[in-house]
Amino acid sequence: MRLVIGTLIVFLFLGCKTVPIKTYPVRGETTQALMFDLKDNPVGPKDSWGHRGAAMTLCRVRLELKGEKQMKWNAEECTCRAQLQKIQLHKEVEITMPKWVEESQASRDCKNKWERFLKATRYHEDGHVKICHSGVDNIQKHLEQVASTTVKKKGADCAVICDAAWKELKWKVEQVYKKHFNHLQQRQIDYDEETRHGQTQGGVLETCRPR
Repeated sequence: MRLVIGTLIVFLFLGCKTVPIKTYPVRGETTQALMFDLKDNPVGPKDSWGHRGAAMTLCRVRLELKGEKQMKWNAEECTCRAQLQKIQLHKEVEITMPKWVEESQASRDCKNKWERFLKATRYHEDGHVKICHSGVDNIQKHLEQVASTTVKKKGADCAVICDAAWKELKWKVEQVYKKHFNHLQQRQIDYDEETRHGQTQGGVLETCRPR
């Protein structure tokens, strides 16, 4: 499962990377009981549409923009040019995984099946992490291509045309960001559909023999 968040913060604003892992408790003496808790756990993760899952990867991306406006006067009109001073992406990635509270009291068979499920689920979430990192790198690459873009306006009122120039420049950059952020989001959706949210990768919790 994935949760992808894109935020535009305007005017200020994986290789091998360590990803924080947050856990939430699940309870039950057997994997059968855990199945029900994973499905209805009130503190379990939810995706952007409110659907629950056993695990989730958060991929939060923020766009930070800073710009400057240069004005020139002549006898009849003002010329204003807006350009970027800073264009930067901020990325936050976090995995949420279940933690079995009674695992130490369970049978060996139940422990083994839980560990297999946990390992496969983590493998699936790592796939979301890779998509997040590569997707953000792709967004950054396309943003760098428009980093030197400027917008020039002319008019009688310098404040008005400078504001219009900055808004147009900001809009152009935001369109590039939104286009490639949407590509990232779609890649995460496609990955979940292709793997059936990790089931084809072994993320299926099997019933076990209790003590």
